[in-house]
Amino acid sequence: MTTGTMQTIQPPIGYKQLDALNKNTHRFALPKDLSFAFSAGLNALPLTASEFFAACHHYPIVFASPDGKDNFSAAVITGLKSTQNLFCGSDGEWRANIYVPAYVRCYPFCLATIVENGKNRPNKLVCIDRKAVVSDGLELFTGSGDSTPLWREREKLLQEYENDTARTAEMCRTLRSMGLLKDFAVQAMTPGKELINLTGMYRVEESDIAGLGVSEFKKLIEQGWMEKIYAHIISLRNFQALMNLM
Repeated sequence: MTTGTMQTIQPPIGYKQLDALNKNTHRFALPKDLSFAFSAGLNALPLTASEFFAACHHYPIVFASPDGKDNFSAAVITGLKSTQNLFCGSDGEWRANIYVPAYVRCYPFCLATIVENGKNRPNKLVCIDRKAVVSDGLELFTGSGDSTPLWREREKLLQEYENDTARTAEMCRTLRSMGLLKDFAVQAMTPGKELINLTGMYRVEESDIAGLGVSEFKKLIEQGWMEKIYAHIISLRNFQALMNLM
């Protein structure tokens, strides 16, 4: 007796139902006026290490982990409440002159993880958020199935984001192995006198860097992580900016 294979597609944060990108059915699937409304209710968004310098001027950059032990990632905080994005409203427009994270710019496409019999498959699938699909949008593929310059540009962004995500995971593993990621929380008072506690975040403290050994310090510099660490530390001042936006 044989058993069937159970497969599911794991949607990234903010995405709803995913469809595998198809050259025929999704030939004109990209809306002409693309909205970022999918992120309007997200108070944290994934960030890659290559974006730290651009993002640190506008957002707090933090680290997060589902269990506080392994698989740390980086994120920008976009709101102090759980469903609040102070940079993108329900109209899908991002605040002017503010850096838009690559995660947002990839929308409505993504490289999705396929879960097969409870395990993640190593190869990811190019998908599109079904909610964003239109039938009369911008051309992604020609009638013969060739990629248009628009899709090649989007595909490049997806691959660069995927590569940067892997590199960021490597940085997080290094910081974790050196004991540099420490949990912290932020308290804020809204104009309506509501007390907000933002938890589940991790940061690097400058005093811990000073306590590193020579070999560890050298590794952070050689890998390019030290400059990213300081961009992260500087960015934490932006929590006050978030409070001012409320």
